[in-house]
Amino acid sequence: MLEHRKTQETPQEKPQVENPERILQHIHHLEKRIETEGLSFEKEKVLMKQIKDLKKQLEISRAVYAQIASVRKEER
Repeated sequence: MLEHRKTQETPQEKPQVENPERILQHIHHLEKRIETEGLSFEKEKVLMKQIKDLKKQLEISRAVYAQIASVRKEER
């Protein structure tokens, strides 16, 4: 009976927020690829869209990390 209850419970999933520094490194890497490689227009468009999406993700990640830092500071 106890086993049955465990299977019905859904574990809370933690949202995965990547480290802002890693996102920033990825953005710089993609920007460097665009600048240094001879890419087709279509490939460059794809990379520019990835950069745009990563910049949005970076803003969210920075906000989350700032909030975490604030909570940790309050706990002390």
